[in-house]
Amino acid sequence: MAAVLLANFLAQNLASMVAAQGHVTQSATHVSSLAAGNVSMWIHVPQCAAFHAVESHACKTGSVPAKLQLFLACGHHFDLEAIDNYVGLRNFYDIDSTGTIKRALLNPSAVQALGVNACCPECGVACVDTRRYSIFKQLRDLPDTIDRLYAKMGRKMNMFMNWVTRSKADLDTSFEIFSRNMRPGPLTGKTNERWVRDRGNAMMEVQRKIVNFRDDVVIKFENDIAHLVEFLGNSEILASSNPPFKIRHDSLFFRCRLITLEESARMCRLLEKLGKTSQHMMTLFQGLREMTITQALQNTKNIQSTIAECEVRNFKRLEVELRLQQVAFYLILTTLGSTSDMEVRTSLEKVRITCTQYPDTAGIFFPIYKSLKQSFEGMSPTRELYSKDEREFWRLWGRHEIGFVKYCPFGHPFSSKTFSDCPECGRKVVKEQKSVPIDYNKYLHENAFIEQMLKMKVKV
Repeated sequence: MAAVLLANFLAQNLASMVAAQGHVTQSATHVSSLAAGNVSMWIHVPQCAAFHAVESHACKTGSVPAKLQLFLACGHHFDLEAIDNYVGLRNFYDIDSTGTIKRALLNPSAVQALGVNACCPECGVACVDTRRYSIFKQLRDLPDTIDRLYAKMGRKMNMFMNWVTRSKADLDTSFEIFSRNMRPGPLTGKTNERWVRDRGNAMMEVQRKIVNFRDDVVIKFENDIAHLVEFLGNSEILASSNPPFKIRHDSLFFRCRLITLEESARMCRLLEKLGKTSQHMMTLFQGLREMTITQALQNTKNIQSTIAECEVRNFKRLEVELRLQQVAFYLILTTLGSTSDMEVRTSLEKVRITCTQYPDTAGIFFPIYKSLKQSFEGMSPTRELYSKDEREFWRLWGRHEIGFVKYCPFGHPFSSKTFSDCPECGRKVVKEQKSVPIDYNKYLHENAFIEQMLKMKVKV
């Protein structure tokens, strides 16, 4: 329900601005429209007793004023060209001689024009209810509208993460009961299969909601933002941004898949143990093992394209998070006696470098990196991927404070009241290379000294 409401909110506040702002006239009872370059409108013709449809300057009664008229909600009417010039509409659109809006065309004066209220020249009543001039209010409210949508996205991400965390906790606390209910023997075969199937599907409802919200709302939201930037073409009104919400929902999706496959691997270990005394349990183990291996291999490959996107868009925290998820998928394969062509050492080294260079964002994953590295080397079991600090980060997204939105140099949006710096990249720490002092006493001969200096690329 929340996803539908937010989608409607997006449609009302964003999508309508991407389309041509073309309603030409409006009165208290009649609304005009503009589509595909053809002007169709309602105007009041003095010789007529009522409103009549006018198209291409030809009134059905045969009587038409000299110039196209625009009726405002206050009841006053004016020549369309005159009132367009009065409110400054040509700062925003390319308008032909018939009054048709051909395309968006924001000139340098558009920002200043936003400071002028579009109103009736006669009585001063605002024209905000006239769609043709609604762009003034929409553009003035645009930063606040987008800021509020960022807050909604943050709250949804935090809510999904809470669901994922609770579902994982439920699986952990219920495993002992599951183990006791798994009983070898031919008479309990169907019951055992149902227990395994239900446990394997425990994350499906959360996963489905994450995917639906990502596809139905998040992706459309980010696309609408990109279209608006192109449509407006004025960075003072709306600058290009680089929001992380779609990839963050990708991360939540892979988190659901990882928890599911980790649980499948844990069930495999139990079933293999029980299979020593029951052929049915061994058959169940073999089927579950093959399915888990197939899914782990698929997710290990699928996550790579998302990692590549993080590299391009400079999402350092997300890149590390997804790389560690990928390594965790690989470790599931190894526990089941399988493997893949993933270059684990290379990926872990990239994680180490990124954590070191970005200590405030990616750096919180450094303990997880060390744990997974040790697990990969066979030195310790895998630990929980999301630490307390990482879960706190998701909670902060849910506390996005409106009115303080900022964009880092890479275009990542965040609330400066919630985060002290960009939560996706943050400050970069570059260690300076220590210079080795030169012992000039070693080079007594002038030519040898100069030769050595050139080899060391020291400027003379």
